[in-house]
Amino acid sequence: GKGPSFNLYGAEAIARGNNLTTEKPVKEKAEVQLQYASTNTKGLAVNYANKINKTDLQLFANRYSTSRYDLDHSIYSKTVDPFADNSFAIKITQYISANSQFVASARFFGERQRNNYLVVDQGAQQIVNGTTKEKDWGANLQYIKEINKRVKFTSRLYFNRYSNISNEYLQKTNTPFDSLQFLQQVIKPEIQIEKTGNNSKFISGISPQNKTLSLVGV
Repeated sequence: GKGPSFNLYGAEAIARGNNLTTEKPVKEKAEVQLQYASTNTKGLAVNYANKINKTDLQLFANRYSTSRYDLDHSIYSKTVDPFADNSFAIKITQYISANSQFVASARFFGERQRNNYLVVDQGAQQIVNGTTKEKDWGANLQYIKEINKRVKFTSRLYFNRYSNISNEYLQKTNTPFDSLQFLQQVIKPEIQIEKTGNNSKFISGISPQNKTLSLVGV
């Protein structure tokens, strides 16, 4: 699994190397990318950016899927089972004044994979079928203010929620073989002061973290 994104800044990088551009939009811009390859691999990515008065807007969406493919035909299991994933992201920057801004960003990643492999159960070979569903989404709010040319104040609130649910069954009898539900959630506020000197930089802040874990397996 990809795991939750603990990046304090919201982990904008998502989905197969496609992400929101870090460049500030200066005018309206839209991009569409299409991909098709062997093993029925399909990809679609859309990027949109615009600047409206004192507001910067960035949007991203991605769809990627592939059929199973195999690099070793001597074993039953495939190297990669069929899967499809979807990614979305949005970032809004509001310039309040010449020295202050508010930034809100959110993202979502979801993947569904169909599993098919061979196991030995009670001395006999059995085929196992099932699905794994993964979701990872988060939001990041920031208020940034330059007190003067040397001092900057930043407050942030970051939230992330990650889940992985897997259910698998013996193909012959359709009885449960394995089940797993994993959930992790992080809430992290932060207040930070940054002071820049002639040849130095001082950063001080406070950042408590609330983290919860839940794991249920059979």
